[in-house]
Amino acid sequence: NISLATRLFAFTDYSYFQGDLENTLSFAINRFLSTQINVNLRYDTSVPSDIKWHKLQLKEILSFGFAYSFKNL
Repeated sequence: NISLATRLFAFTDYSYFQGDLENTLSFAINRFLSTQINVNLRYDTSVPSDIKWHKLQLKEILSFGFAYSFKNL
């Protein structure tokens, strides 16, 4: 009932670096309800800033789902 998916993306053209790490945790509460938690971490050196940690971004998403299927008679 629980699944974890991870995706890693990295790109560089020798002048800047961009990396993206995405984790998705999905699980079913019961046969009608499910939930999903997404955590996305991004690092980009092309962002103009004086403070180093501004190049690091974090995004979290929590979602709930309801599913019901109708049977054909």
